[in-house]
Amino acid sequence: MTAGHLDLKVGRFTFGPAIIVQFTGAVAAYGSQIVLARWLGVAQFGTFSALFAIATISGLIATFGLTGAASRFVPVALRDDDLAAARRYSGAALFGCIVGGAVVGTITGCATLVIYRTSIPTAVLLALLVIAIAVVNFGSDVGRAAGRNISTYGASITLRPAVLIAAVTVAGLAGWVADVPRALALSVAAALIVVVVQLVSLSSAIGVAAVVPRVPTGAWARRAPMWLLFSALGLIATQIDLLVVVAVLPPHEAGIYAAVSKLALAVAIASVAINTVLAPKVASASDGQREEMGALVRTAGRRVLLVGTLVAAPFILTPVLVLSAFGPEFTVGWPELVIMALGQVAVLAFGQGGTVLVYQDREHIAVLCTLIGAIAVGLGALVGAWTGGLLFAAIGRSLAVMAAALLTALAAKKLAGVRPFTW
Repeated sequence: MTAGHLDLKVGRFTFGPAIIVQFTGAVAAYGSQIVLARWLGVAQFGTFSALFAIATISGLIATFGLTGAASRFVPVALRDDDLAAARRYSGAALFGCIVGGAVVGTITGCATLVIYRTSIPTAVLLALLVIAIAVVNFGSDVGRAAGRNISTYGASITLRPAVLIAAVTVAGLAGWVADVPRALALSVAAALIVVVVQLVSLSSAIGVAAVVPRVPTGAWARRAPMWLLFSALGLIATQIDLLVVVAVLPPHEAGIYAAVSKLALAVAIASVAINTVLAPKVASASDGQREEMGALVRTAGRRVLLVGTLVAAPFILTPVLVLSAFGPEFTVGWPELVIMALGQVAVLAFGQGGTVLVYQDREHIAVLCTLIGAIAVGLGALVGAWTGGLLFAAIGRSLAVMAAALLTALAAKKLAGVRPFTW
């Protein structure tokens, strides 16, 4: 690793291809949301978005943190040419995702049946979606750690929405009645196709034994709960504002907020892309490489900020045009889109502090910062929605995510000895 030089190579995957894959995935996700919004209508799209957010959070919880722990130790095992250990980590993570998906999915389906009074088919499909998402998370995390980013992680963010676009288009042409259960069923089918692709790719990378489930054992598995907390809280922090708005505001406004918030999160595609290749580098760095790692993290952060600003530009300069793709009734949300996009750009300026904390064995600090951030985002959206509707919810959410990013960056500088700020 050379100071100041962006040496982000993991297997055959570098930052450039990571950005391309992430951008392609964002475009595909944007397209899938458009076809779903047009097919379902504003109110049903808001309901589907809330249920999908619940399934996404539950699917992450269902991994029990084993996929995150595996992503920490698989790169080290491969660096040391210990394929047997890498396969053990992988198989154990898969076992946890299957069992966890079944348990958490059942609980999630029953909870929505009781709390949200969904139909039984909706609850069953939601449970199946949780299982599918948990296994997709396995393929993405372990696949990235094994250097198969495009065919595993890339498949989850590009192939899944592409299949969903095709399926919804066919459903519309076939005259299917648009409703939430059918949208969930199509989402499950798309996720299962991705799972097949990921398992085939991972088995070809480090052996068939890597995709044979086995009971987790060893000290590494005992660290999984902390990874689960970090990952789950990070995901909750990106979804909690939507869940709050759906609970507080009318369905029509919630549908508009759902579209706006999903677009704003696309600004972070460069940050997600960089972490697919930065994380294994940080994980394998020694204490004697602090200075070099700091230069690497800052340079990566500047690249992320540049790409994120370019992605945010149309959201800030032409928000009405962007939202019009969802339908004319969504365009009233343009002020919220501008505010959220600006907030996301500001977050990128604080750098990749979370990655530094997690992959330099400061998971507990990362968990604490993320917990504070999730609470702040939820409260910001809640207070804003209660006091001023959509606009104030967007302002509250944006201020909260910026404060959380600053806190994480300061923690990385103070406790991990790495300054992540881009300036």
